[in-house]
Amino acid sequence: MDEQARERTAEIVRRIKGRRTLAQFAKALGVSPGTVRNWEDCVSSPGLDGLIAIAEDSKQPLIEILAEILGEDLFRRPQPEVAEEVLLQANLLNKKERLRLIQLLAADLVDVLED
Repeated sequence: MDEQARERTAEIVRRIKGRRTLAQFAKALGVSPGTVRNWEDCVSSPGLDGLIAIAEDSKQPLIEILAEILGEDLFRRPQPEVAEEVLLQANLLNKKERLRLIQLLAADLVDVLED
């Protein structure tokens, strides 16, 4: 785990621990207070079992915690850079929606030409 991921993990641990004491949080996770302190201080990071316990304690899906640790946005969609990439996505639509897309593009084209 790189340093940035370790720091993000420490932030997650602190946020989920909230106002609980180290002992209270550690007990809820089934680890020692020293382990939690090491996670908060970036001395070590939780393994899979620790991450699962953190996810269960926070009622947050494990995949969201992992994405946050990795600095990924689960809801970010890639932005097309060329028209052909948009067309590839449009081809995934059913016929009715493709026709609707053509109508929307034609209306937008009229607006562009009028400006």
